[in-house]
Amino acid sequence: ESIPPVAFGTFKLRGNDAYTCTLTALKLGYSHVDTASVYRNEAEVGRAVRDYLSEAQVPRSSVFVTSKLSPKSHGYEAATQAVEDSLQQLGLEYIDLYLVHWPGKAKLKPDDVKHAQARLDTWRALEAAVTRGVVKRIGVSNYTIDHLTQLLAHCQIRPAVNQIELHPRYQQLSLVQVCQTQQIQVQAYSPLGCGQLLEEEVLQDMASKLGKTVCCYESSVTSHLLIVYHSRRRSCYDGHVNRVIAWLSSRAMLTESPPIWILILSFPPPIWLS
Repeated sequence: ESIPPVAFGTFKLRGNDAYTCTLTALKLGYSHVDTASVYRNEAEVGRAVRDYLSEAQVPRSSVFVTSKLSPKSHGYEAATQAVEDSLQQLGLEYIDLYLVHWPGKAKLKPDDVKHAQARLDTWRALEAAVTRGVVKRIGVSNYTIDHLTQLLAHCQIRPAVNQIELHPRYQQLSLVQVCQTQQIQVQAYSPLGCGQLLEEEVLQDMASKLGKTVCCYESSVTSHLLIVYHSRRRSCYDGHVNRVIAWLSSRAMLTESPPIWILILSFPPPIWLS
């Protein structure tokens, strides 16, 4: 089964906002929801997913849920517990995709050699979660070429995804090429440069001439690039979202060579751990 190409990001959504926006997004046609332990909204996102499944009377497989391991949970035992904690918070029997949110362990200096072993121990724990059936796919986020090279040399289960910052001003071409060569799907966060590309006069002019928004124009001229909207305000995506999803879905079906880039755009823009 493929990963749904359109995802609803929940970064910075908390409490009732997280619940309401996620439920609304699902009702409007999203089938992929992205959350994380550090977002502190897994409980609300999970409740929205469960309520949607109940109201729509559709199976659990109708909604694809992604969550992520916190940097403080690196290591075999800590990662094992983190998976269980996410399952409990979400209130789901399994997680469709579980990512290592950051390649470094919290509270260690950036050049500490312990990071490398912590990543490998963490990955073993996630592989065990797949074996137990509580996680369907595992992947990484913010991994560099060196991080991926190390992981691929030791893993039993290859990462399905690498979620990275990716947009026209920060293309990371070498990293994307490695991911494509290794058949690792690229998920891009901040695909519009933290919203700055929305103000680009050149893009606005081109989009206007085509009768499109900047988001749709950029996606239509970029190969293998899919975009998702996220806002607290229903008016930002109500009505428009179904057209976007229909276009992106048709684009995905026409794509002959994987991996597809799955773009997760959230407003306010993501601020990632360092």
